[in-house]
Amino acid sequence: MPRHRGTYKPDHSEPYEVSRSQIQSFMNCPACFWMNRVKGIKFPGMPGFLLNTATDTLLKKILMFTEIYKNHIRLWKEMVWVT
Repeated sequence: MPRHRGTYKPDHSEPYEVSRSQIQSFMNCPACFWMNRVKGIKFPGMPGFLLNTATDTLLKKILMFTEIYKNHIRLWKEMVWVT
């Protein structure tokens, strides 16, 4: 028996197959299911961990710079008061 998968096309005579995950997707959001199955719109997945790693590295650099700056200001104030 031929299969009808992927984007739904009403002119196919074969029955359209729907998986359990697609039924769950329909239960969560019927409009999202329709856009995915009928219009073929693919939704973006989860972003990779590289974004998390890059954000973590950037925040650590900013924090390190802030701490260095605070220490520099503190030392400068101490030196001004000593002289």
